[in-house]
Amino acid sequence: VVGKALWSRSLIAVAFALWAMLALMHPGYRPPRSWLLVLLVAGYCATVLSAGFGVSPGHSLWSDYERMQGVVDQAHWVALAVVLASVLHTPPGWRALLQANLAAGAAMACIVTARALDIGVPYFGALPESSPTRLGGPFGNSSYLSIYMLVNLVLAAGFAARAWATVAPPGDPGGRRGGVFLWATVAALHLAGVVLSGSVGGFAGLIASTGFAALGFAWLCRGRGRFAAVALLVVLATVCTVLGTRFVDPERTATVALERSAVAWPGGGALRYVARVHLQRPSVQSRLAAWEAGWAGFTQRPLLGWGPENFDTVFGLFGSGYAGTAEPHDRAHSVLIERAVTTGVAGLATWLALWGGALVVLVLAARRAPPPERALTMFVAAALAGHLMQLQFLFDTAAGTLVSTVLLAYAARLEPGTLPPARWLRVPAPLARVFGPRARAVCRRPGVRAAAAAAAVVLAVSGLAINGTILKAADERYTAPGSLPTAVVADGIEAFPPLAAFYRKYLFGELARSWPSLHEQNPEQAGRLLRLADREAAATLEKEPWNWRIAHLLARLYRVVADTRPDYEATARSHLARAHELAPARDVFPAPLVPPADLASSPLPGGRLQLRWRPSPGAGYHVIAQAAESGAWRAIHYAYDPAPGTLAVPGGGVRYRSRACRYPGDCSAWKEWP
Repeated sequence: VVGKALWSRSLIAVAFALWAMLALMHPGYRPPRSWLLVLLVAGYCATVLSAGFGVSPGHSLWSDYERMQGVVDQAHWVALAVVLASVLHTPPGWRALLQANLAAGAAMACIVTARALDIGVPYFGALPESSPTRLGGPFGNSSYLSIYMLVNLVLAAGFAARAWATVAPPGDPGGRRGGVFLWATVAALHLAGVVLSGSVGGFAGLIASTGFAALGFAWLCRGRGRFAAVALLVVLATVCTVLGTRFVDPERTATVALERSAVAWPGGGALRYVARVHLQRPSVQSRLAAWEAGWAGFTQRPLLGWGPENFDTVFGLFGSGYAGTAEPHDRAHSVLIERAVTTGVAGLATWLALWGGALVVLVLAARRAPPPERALTMFVAAALAGHLMQLQFLFDTAAGTLVSTVLLAYAARLEPGTLPPARWLRVPAPLARVFGPRARAVCRRPGVRAAAAAAAVVLAVSGLAINGTILKAADERYTAPGSLPTAVVADGIEAFPPLAAFYRKYLFGELARSWPSLHEQNPEQAGRLLRLADREAAATLEKEPWNWRIAHLLARLYRVVADTRPDYEATARSHLARAHELAPARDVFPAPLVPPADLASSPLPGGRLQLRWRPSPGAGYHVIAQAAESGAWRAIHYAYDPAPGTLAVPGGGVRYRSRACRYPGDCSAWKEWP
């Protein structure tokens, strides 16, 4: 994530400086009159305002090494949208850019497909996949791969539709078929990428893209085209109704049943993961818990929110129920909720207006365009609709922000030719008087233009220098998890203090783990590290006083230290109290999970059994599994109620077992019913 963010920021900084000089010399390369660009800048201003009044302005500004977003990163994407909308004037130019992006996506899809088929790819032999079945490719996380693949899949389908709608030139009847085949192949590669990622949000976005395109063509087309589009809408509505009913059915633990043998096929494991998603699944329940906490946080600070990048604070403060044990969320896994919580009504309103306006502009532009361009533009709108849908279950990173920025700039460039002249953006009269002919005359002076160009270059060079500093700080010598903090941690903190929280959390956590033995074996080193921790704790609390994760780490550290240094007892109590205050539903010192107790069963009429159990303390949920005839176990129930539980199941010698979990990956051993 760090590499992608810094690479994109550096390229954007260079492009922005070059564009600024170009625009100063040639008026034709200045930003178009676009309401969408105004809304984009207004949304950014709302973000800056929310950051300034948020609970952690520094974190809002720079984010952290794990996400690399924040106000600084968003400024770069705003700049890129302005540059693209200003420089690319013609349809051929835009097609060239979209096709270049598709070529990059196709290359990535080939890498991922090769990985799924166990084919070696030079330089990509050790990709950080998130799981053996759900591939992430060069993105590391499978959800990030899905976000990028989905948009390119729909764009490739748009180019295939454009080739189909293009009249073949005389003497070249095969040219049209070749174009359709080429883009259909590119679309198939991206579809393979979406499938291999195994992202439920990606499939939801694919359904949304298909539905949006069908709805658009049902409105634009006539005759058989309209009939086909309406028929597709009916099929999609039927499929979504059936899947939705099965998704919420309490008698199921999977929306669609796929045999375990399907895992043996390339992509089978990812498809099985998607098919088994269900309302009971912990990944779904944790999102629902995050959304509930987000709504509670929004009602507390509705105007400007808690500040960008601060959803983690809201999750700790307002998370209850399963949120008290679920893996912590620093993202809402819904961009709409994230925007509302972190930037309030101001940010949410501009976000809705921006992307709603972009969809309207694209649809209106498709209606005015000739058939080939109409097909492509409608698929661009469908790609944007699918992207927005999948972001309601995921969150964005550099690759996803890149494709959404390109689509937005495409819509902004089409906007002046789409809206009637009466609705074009015009400078208000008071501003026109301020920036009238005299002001424009001043701006035309060579000295003023040279100064503006120099300022753009200085801004870009400063950005590149900061990126280099961040890279050096993030690229400190790797420290293996579980090892004792060394001077490398201090170097990482001092190299770029705004992003030092990563190294500080490592320092607090590993020092707490190793303190008893270190204090006994090397008191001098222990004292030196403790003084470093004391200093960094004060700095962290000053910059991020609402960060409950740091409060938990400090409470654990000073509790361990107080066992050997009684003078730290008051410090330990104060950090523990603050930890409880910032995350009241979460245990600071969670006890090891044990299997559920008192497992018993009793017969029911009809040969069924009633299973009974007493929940394990500190568990978020309990899994009940059933042994199939083949001997394999499958989950049949997830119990989130902390009270003693019961479940009616088939009898007849069928075996059952259960275990307690905080979240997937943090579970007790299995215990079988007698």
